[in-house]
Amino acid sequence: MKKKMLEQYKELGAMFRTYKTMAVKLSVNASNFLTKAKWQKLQKAVDTVGSFASELEDKMFEEHPELTDEYVDVFYGATTNEPRNELDAEMVTRAKAFCKTLF
Repeated sequence: MKKKMLEQYKELGAMFRTYKTMAVKLSVNASNFLTKAKWQKLQKAVDTVGSFASELEDKMFEEHPELTDEYVDVFYGATTNEPRNELDAEMVTRAKAFCKTLF
């Protein structure tokens, strides 16, 4: 498989951050309408998709060994908190830009 550019990982990371923010809100709100068993199925689906962020992060670090630990912020971090560092702020900006493409 061809090595991916860091920019591609950042774009994908922005999508994952958006997904995780939306999925948490969806799960919390849906829990008020679903039975416990059905909510657990929804939560399992949310967790399954979210787990791929870890695999992608591992691949990013494997392909780009020069990256510092700060780059965990590519796939992880809230979109609603104050940024922890410049990369976190960049990822939030990218997530917002991705959201705009959906409308």
